Amino acid sequence: VPKVLEGVDPIDSLQTLVDQWGGCTTTGIPKRTVEDVLKVYPNPATQVVRFEPVSELTDTEVSLMVFDANGRVVYKVSAVKPTSITWKTGELHRGIYFYRLFSERKTIASGKIILE
Repeated sequence: VPKVLEGVDPIDSLQTLVDQWGGCTTTGIPKRTVEDVLKVYPNPATQVVRFEPVSELTDTEVSLMVFDANGRVVYKVSAVKPTSITWKTGELHRGIYFYRLFSERKTIASGKIILE
């Protein structure tokens, strides 16, 4: 049983331990990170961004959506059995963009991309 630190509520101590142990869930199964599901590079980017789903996703249909900071969709594609999706950023302005990768109507990865 962890020692409760002075001036810190027990829940804060527990959160500190969870953070130190790598963010395990209450089931004891480690959380999957975006990197476990999808490689996104280069980031920051200038003209092209590549999205590479891990092998377990290459047997299904996925959809990728990229949004600007105002929530407008600036890129959308659906692909069956993708090994790589290439987004040509074109004339988009520099800034932060957000992406979501869907499979069977569920978000399986999301994150941000910086365009320089």
